Amino acid sequence: MFPSPYPDELFYSLMARFHFWSRGKSCSNTIGELLGNQRLSAIVDFPCGLGALSARLTKSPLLQADAFIQNNTLIPFYQPFLSSKTVSAAIDKMKVGGNQGGGVHSLFGYSGSNLNLFPSHLRYCRECVEQDLMNYGETYWHRIHQINLLEECPQHHRPLELSSVPFRDRQHKYQFVDLNDLVHSLGMEHAPCDITAKRLWNTKLLSSNIQFLLEHHIPPIGLEGLRKRYVTLLQAAGYTTLTGKVNISLLSQDFITSFGQEFLSSLNCLPSPQNENNWLNLFARRLDSTINPMRHLLMMNFLNISASDFIADISNRHPFGNGPWPCLNVAADHFRKDVVHTVNIKTHPKEKDTLIGTFACECGFVYTRYGPEQNNPDHERYTYHYVKQYGEVWENKLKHMLEIEKKSQREVAKRFRVSWITVKKYSAHLAVNKRSFQGALKNTNYLKQMEYRNQWTNVQQEHPQKGKTELSQLYPRPFCWLKKYDKEWLNKNSPSLIKAKRYKPAPIDWKGRDEALLPMCQHAIQQLLSLDKPVRITMNSIGETIKVVYMLTRYRLKLPKTMSFIHPLLESHEDFQIRRIRIAAMALRERGEHLIAWKLRGAAHIDKVAVTDRVNKEIERMIKDYINSRGSLK
Repeated sequence: MFPSPYPDELFYSLMARFHFWSRGKSCSNTIGELLGNQRLSAIVDFPCGLGALSARLTKSPLLQADAFIQNNTLIPFYQPFLSSKTVSAAIDKMKVGGNQGGGVHSLFGYSGSNLNLFPSHLRYCRECVEQDLMNYGETYWHRIHQINLLEECPQHHRPLELSSVPFRDRQHKYQFVDLNDLVHSLGMEHAPCDITAKRLWNTKLLSSNIQFLLEHHIPPIGLEGLRKRYVTLLQAAGYTTLTGKVNISLLSQDFITSFGQEFLSSLNCLPSPQNENNWLNLFARRLDSTINPMRHLLMMNFLNISASDFIADISNRHPFGNGPWPCLNVAADHFRKDVVHTVNIKTHPKEKDTLIGTFACECGFVYTRYGPEQNNPDHERYTYHYVKQYGEVWENKLKHMLEIEKKSQREVAKRFRVSWITVKKYSAHLAVNKRSFQGALKNTNYLKQMEYRNQWTNVQQEHPQKGKTELSQLYPRPFCWLKKYDKEWLNKNSPSLIKAKRYKPAPIDWKGRDEALLPMCQHAIQQLLSLDKPVRITMNSIGETIKVVYMLTRYRLKLPKTMSFIHPLLESHEDFQIRRIRIAAMALRERGEHLIAWKLRGAAHIDKVAVTDRVNKEIERMIKDYINSRGSLK
C-alpha cells in the first residue's frame, strides 16, 4: 500500500519509504511497478510519471497527480514567477513518463543557468528528525530544507546539514535513499550553530516567504504582472524615475550592502553595477524571459515585502494612495472629504526619488504633497506641503470673517490653520484691506514717492540691457519701497520679462548612424565568431561588443542597412547548438577521436534533454560523413 504523504514531504521521500516497506528487489523495479517505466530517474525536485502512479492508487485526494505536484514537489516554489503556458507544460511533463517526460529545468530556462538552484546534497534538520521520529515513528526528507536560499530550518532555527545523498546522482539515478536509513549514522548530538551575524540579514522574512509559496500554491502571475509589481516597489523605494528607468548603480550598491558580497557570490547572484545587463535591471524592464525564483525572493527580501503582499496586485497602488483624494480647504463644507478626482504628478527637480503631487479641488483650493507615502499613509493623506492657491471659497470666507464677524487677523489665522502673515497677505488683495492700503499711501511722503520713481526711471536708462531682477539687486531700496506702496506703477514702468531660449537638440542623422554602425557590427560578428569559447550571435551580444545595445534594441526601424545585415546572421538556440556541435566535431577530429553522439554533445556542453530533432539530425549527418570519409581513406 502506498504511504500517505507527511506534511511538506518530498515525492522522492515517499518513493523511498514505499521501497523500504514493500521490500522491493531494486529501486528500478519499484519505479516500474508504480510509475510504469523502469527507466524513469529518481528526480528530487520535478519527478515524472505521476499520472501513471495516481491511476494505480486509490481515489484519495492526497494521492492524485495534481496533489503530488503541488504538495510534494518544488513546482509551487517556481510557478508564481512563470507564465501559465510554461507551468501547464511542466505539469504535463511531470504527469507522463518515458521520452515525453522530464526536461522541466530546460523548459523553465534554468538548464544552462550558472545559479546554484539547489544544494549539492539533500539536507536535513536534526531537530526535525527527532520530532518526526517522536510524532510518526519515522522521519522523511522535508521539501523546504532543499531550497538553497535557506541556511537554517524555519521551524527550529538550527543550521541545515548536508547528508551523503547527492541532489543530482548521475551514477545512481534510479535509486531512492530513505532518510531513515541514515538516522543511525547521523548521531543526535546537536552541532553548534555556525551561522554568522553577517548572514542573518532578514532570514525570518525569507523563510516565511518560501513557506508561503510552498503552502499556498500561487497560480502564475505572468511576466507583465511581475514587471508592474517591481516597478511600483522600486519607485516607492526611490530606485526608479516616473518613466521606470532604474538607478542601477545605487540599486546594486544597496543590494550588495544588504546581503553581503560573500553570500551573493556563493549563489552566483552578485550584481555588477557597471554592467548595463545587470540582472537587477531586468525587474523594471519588459520581461521576455523568466527570472529565477531565487532572485525574486532576494529582491522581495531586499524591498522588505512579504510574499503575500507581493502576490496581491500592488501594481495598482498609487504613490499618494488610491483616489479620490480629500480637499483640505478648511473654509469649505467638504473639508477632508474625498472629492478630488485627479492629481498631477512630477519628479522633484532636486531629489529624483521624491514625487510631487498637485491636487486641485473644484472649490479652487490647490495644494501639493510629497510622495510616495511610506511611514503613515492614513496621516499623510490629510497633510500638505504647500498651498498653491486658496481659491474663491476660502477668500470669501476670509472676507466674511474679517468684515462681518469682525474677527482679528490672528483669530482668522487660527481658524484657517495658517499663519497670521498668510491672512495679512491675502487680505491685502480683498476689499477689506483696500482702504487701509490707500490710507497708508496717503500717509506716505509724496516727495519720497516721486524720488523713488525718478530713481527707478534713471536706473533703467543707465542700464538698458538689464532686467527687472538685476536692477532690483543693484538698487534694492527704491525697488522695495515701490513694490510695497506703488506696485501698479512699478509693474508698468519696469523692463518686460525676457523669456529664456529653450535648448533644441539638433535632429539625429539616423542615416549616418546606420552607415557608421554597419562596419562596426560586421567587425563585432567576426570577433564573436572567432572567440575560443562560442558565444551566441544575438542582438544583445553584438551590441555588448560595440557598446550600443540600447540603440540596436530600441531603434531597429531607423537602422535598415544594419538590420538587413544582422538579421540573417542571428542565431536561434538550435543554430547556436549546431555551431557548437560543428566546433566540437572539428576539435575531436583534430585530437584523433571518433565522432560519437554523446561525445559531440559533451564537447559542445549540450544537455541531451535540450537537443531538438533538428540538432539530432545534424549530429547524425556529421557522424555519417565522418564514417564515409574514413571508408574512403581505407
